[in-house]
Formats: sequence, C-alpha cells, structure tokens
Amino acid sequence: MFVQVIYQRNFLLSSLNYEIFRISIKIVLTRLLNFIRLISNGRAFMRRSAILYFFIFSFWCTAQDNTAVDSLLKIIYSSAKDTSLAKSYIDIGMLYEPCQPDSSEIYYQKALDLSEKLSSKKYIALSKNKIGNSYLFRADYGKAIEYYLASLKLYENMQDRHGTSRCYNNIGIVYMYQKNHERAIDYLETSLKIAQELNDKPLIASKYINLGYVYNDMKDYSKSQEYYYQALKLFEESGDRRGISTCYINIGVNHKALGNLELALEYYIKALEIKKELDEKKGLSIININIAEIKIEMKKYNEAVSYALTGLDIAKMYSALEIEKDAYKMLFTSSDSLRNYKDAYKYHKLYMQANDSIYNENSSRNINELLTQYGTDKKEKENEILKKESEIRLLELDRQTTFRNYLLVVTLLVIVLVVFAFYRLYLKRKAHGLLKIKNELIRKQKNELSMALNKLNELNATKDKFFSIIGHDLRTPFQAIIGFSELLKNEKGEFYTDRMRNIVNRIHNAGKNTSELLSNLLEWSRSQTGSIEYNPEKFLLKTIFDNEIDILIISASKKGISISVNSPGSMEVFADKNMVSTVIRNLISNAIKFTPENGNIRIYSEDKGEFIETTVADSGVGIDNNFLDKIFDIDFKTSTLGTNSETGTGLGLILCKEFIEKNNGNIFVQSVPGEGSSFIFTLPSAS
Repeated sequence: MFVQVIYQRNFLLSSLNYEIFRISIKIVLTRLLNFIRLISNGRAFMRRSAILYFFIFSFWCTAQDNTAVDSLLKIIYSSAKDTSLAKSYIDIGMLYEPCQPDSSEIYYQKALDLSEKLSSKKYIALSKNKIGNSYLFRADYGKAIEYYLASLKLYENMQDRHGTSRCYNNIGIVYMYQKNHERAIDYLETSLKIAQELNDKPLIASKYINLGYVYNDMKDYSKSQEYYYQALKLFEESGDRRGISTCYINIGVNHKALGNLELALEYYIKALEIKKELDEKKGLSIININIAEIKIEMKKYNEAVSYALTGLDIAKMYSALEIEKDAYKMLFTSSDSLRNYKDAYKYHKLYMQANDSIYNENSSRNINELLTQYGTDKKEKENEILKKESEIRLLELDRQTTFRNYLLVVTLLVIVLVVFAFYRLYLKRKAHGLLKIKNELIRKQKNELSMALNKLNELNATKDKFFSIIGHDLRTPFQAIIGFSELLKNEKGEFYTDRMRNIVNRIHNAGKNTSELLSNLLEWSRSQTGSIEYNPEKFLLKTIFDNEIDILIISASKKGISISVNSPGSMEVFADKNMVSTVIRNLISNAIKFTPENGNIRIYSEDKGEFIETTVADSGVGIDNNFLDKIFDIDFKTSTLGTNSETGTGLGLILCKEFIEKNNGNIFVQSVPGEGSSFIFTLPSAS
C-alpha cells in the first residue's frame, strides 16, 4: 500500500538519523508533496495519506529550502576540517534527501571523504549509511544494500548497538520495497531485538511500526494491527502524542483496507483531535482531506465538502499547492456527486491550475538547485582561500603561544628548583643540628662507658686477686684435711669406734668435695678472665681416658661400678690436652656420682671424619626431661644428690661446655630417667 511505503521511507529517516543534528526550520511542504508525486502514481487519497504519515514522523527531518541550505553553508564556511564539518555536510544532505537524492549523495560523499581523512569511524559509518539512503530513494536497491552492509560492518566493529540496529532496519526496508517479505521481517526483527536490548522505547516503537507495514503489505492485517497496537502502547506510556496520532492513522489505514470505513473514520477522528491539541496546522489540513475521502466513499458528500474546505483553508495559509490540489479534487468529486455542476466546474478548473503551478514550480526549483550548487562550489573555493589565510594566522598564533608557554614552563621550573634548593638547605641545617645533638649525646655516653669499663676492670682485678688468694691460701689447708682424714679412715685401733669412723668419712668427703669445688671454681674463673692459655696439640684420646680412670677408679670401685673404654689406640684429636682432661674427669666423676652400686660406665669414641665423637654413658638415675636443655646454662642451678648422697659443685658441666666449645667442638646430652645418661662431645680430628 503506497500510504505505508511513504511512511516507512520517512520513518527510515528518523530512525537512521537518531543522533544527527536537528535543524528546526520552516518545512516546505510543497517539496515533500513533490517527492511523493515523483515516487508514486497512486490515487489522490493515498498521496494525501502519505503526506500525513511523512509529516507525523518527521521529528528531525526538515525541508530542503534555500534558507536551510544557506544556514548550513555558513556553518561549513566557519568550520574547521573536523568532524563538525562532516556533520554539517550530512545535515545538508538530509535537507536534499527526500526530494533530490542525487544532490544529497553529493554532500554525503563529501562527508565520507572528510571522515576517511580524519579516520573517524563513527562518521565514516554514518556517511555510508546516508549514501545508502540516497540510493534507496532512487530505488537503486543493490547499491543501497552495498552501503548499508559496509556501514553495518563498521558499527559492529565499534560495538555501536544503535548504529547496528539502524543498519538492520534499513536493509529490512530495502527488502520490503523489493517485496521480499521474509528477509525483510528477518532483518527488522533483528533490529527490534537490539533495540529491546538497549531498552530504547522510541526505537522499539519504530521497529513495531515498520514490521506492521510489512505484514500490511502481505495483507496479514491481523499481524499488522498487533504491531501497530504494541507501538501505540509504548507511545502512550511515554506520552508521545505525535507517535500516538501516527499509530491511529496506521490502524485506520488497515481498517480501510479491510473495508471497515466506520472504524477507519473513528481512528482518523482520534488522530485529528490530537492534531488540534498539538496545533499542527499542516497535519490538520492533510487529515481533513483524508477524512473527506472516507466521507465520499461513505456517500456523505456534504460532510466531505465540509472537511475538504477546512483542509483547503489551512493549506492556503501555508501555500501548500499539493494539498490544495488534492482538496480541489475532493471538492470537485463531492460537488459532481451532489449534481452541483457549477461548483464542480470551478473546483476542477482550480485543480488544473494547481497542477500546472506545481509543474512550473518543479522546473523552477531544478534551475535554482543548479544555481545553488554553482554558488556552493564558488563559496567553497573562496572558503578554501580564507581557510589558508586563517591557517597562516593560526600558525603564527601557535608559534607565539608555544613561545609564551615555553617561557612559562622555564619560569616555573626555575621557581621549583629554587624552592627545592632552599628546602634541601633547610633539611641539611636541620639534620646538622640533630647530628650535633646526637654527637654530644654519644660523647657523654662514651665517657660514661669509659668510666664503667674502668670500674669493671678494677672489679675484675679485685676478683682475680681474690681467687688467687683463695687458690693459694685455701688449697693447702684442704690438702692437709683430706690427707689426715684419709689416714684416720685407714686407722685400725681398739679405741676407733664406728661413730668416729663415720665422722672421719664425713670430714674426708667434705674436704674432698670442697677441694673439687675450689678447683672447678678456679678453673672456671680462669677461663672467664682468659687466664687459661689455649694450646692445641695432637694427642691420643685413649691416653687421657686411661689417666683419668686411674685417678677415679678407687671412687668407682667403692660403689662396685665398672668402667669400660672402647677407643682405638690410634685415634688422635687436635685440642688442648689439659682442657680435654678436665672435661673427661668431670664427666666420669658425674657418672660415678649418679650411678648406683654395681652399675657400669661406658666410654667410647667414633671417627666421624672431620671430628671425633666421644660418649660417656652410665646406667645411673638419668636426668629429668625438663632439665635437659638447661644443665649447661650458668643461670640454671640445681642440687641433686648422688646415689650415695654425694654432692656436686654445680660448675662441672658449665666448665665442660666452655672447654669443648673453646676447642671447636660441641657437647650435648641424651637421657632416659631411671635408665641412665649419655654425654656426647666432639673434638676436631687430628687427621
């Protein structure tokens, strides 16, 4: 149906130019009517309906008159060669597009050339889309699809969903004109799906209307009405009165096609009321003539004359010759049917005059367009010259601006450097002051440490002297006590009672233990003060074992303890012989002390390569696990009696650890309470 085709073409414009600059200028309705006349030879009613549809959905479209073109040319002359200039070319093309697609293509191509130079993908895609429009209006559908597909590819690469939706819509329109309804529906539904994903309700409504036309063209009026009603619902939700009136007209067209003249008239009347509400005079003139056509088919000729005259009066206000011509035709037909031949003749004559005027106006417009194009080219050349001069001025201004910016940057840099230098000087002075304070504090602390060191040295000297006196003055009396008590122990007289023997044994043991304590104390003191010389040498371990066992064998025999040695005679160590002797003596003495009667002590050595490992193991009482990690610490003090109530000095194991470590060895203990202990130490191997 021609009415729908024109509507679709017009709606295509609105959906394709969704974000294009809208130029609000006077719409020259006569040129739009001429466009309709050029693409259709249908009946007058269809042309009038098409005009109404075109008008309703021309939200952003404008007529192509000289005022609009001149306004845009002024923008072009004053614009730099950037995307704003490409946009202006597109706007001019839109003005030419409905009536002269050839002229519109010229400006679209300029926009495309400039966009490609600027590498603006957005405007390249838009320009190709517009060129597709110009081919669509010339019914060159192959070229139209070629440009639409190129535009679609760019929009998809840019992930521009709005642009993608419009391209699918345009391709669907092409297939619609080619009567390939199946493919048209496929593309339009794809466009609709994208619009729904974007939740763009105006765009969704436009797709519903286009799909409604396709089904109308297939004479599936039920499906067509379904889409029109969906569009109507969206327009009602958004309060878009123009969109609502458009849907009323489309629904009315479907009813007219079905022969439902009453329903068609009802929807036309609803649309008319909205036009009155919006005060759209041109729309009122067209819809009044459409209603007049319905009234003629209903044989209500007087009402038809009334509506036609109303439409004619409004059309005359805007010099809309095409609408006037259709109004005269409606009046001629109605008057003829009423047998009012005088009026019929008058209106027929006016109809012919309007038709001739339209023809003459079209011819005049073609000439004016050629002159306009010539003027445009001339102005563009003049503009090029002006732009060159402007570019020279801009370059000079840029040079001056660059020099000024350079001076500004240098000045700021100097200021920053000066501030930074003063700040560094401030920090340096502050640090110097802090350093001076800290140096004074360090000097005072050094003096205090020096005084404390001197005092400590005096105390150490006093201690050394004290230990020297102890070693010299106490050792001799203890030797006498031990010697005489030993003689008394061996005395066998009648007067020597058991009580006396017990007292003598206690004296002997106390003297011996005190002498041992004194010896260990002196040895430890000497090691702490560094008085003991470290003289490492090679010697056989077994020799040391034998010497120390000979000294302690009597104490072991008294408790019935056996001592066994398992050390190869050739096993040599590199250590201080006196220190090692002290270590072995203390370890064997401790083993005897904490081993019960008839126990055993095992001494054995193993060659571990770089060192010799020696173990002194006993079958004594063992050591509590809580004390294993502490027995070598000088801070740990415990008083554990031996199996025969022997007492210890408490310094033996500490002295052993220091001597072993001084000889580059290690010492540690393993013990199980109730089963015995094993003291293990290592010394460097002589080999």
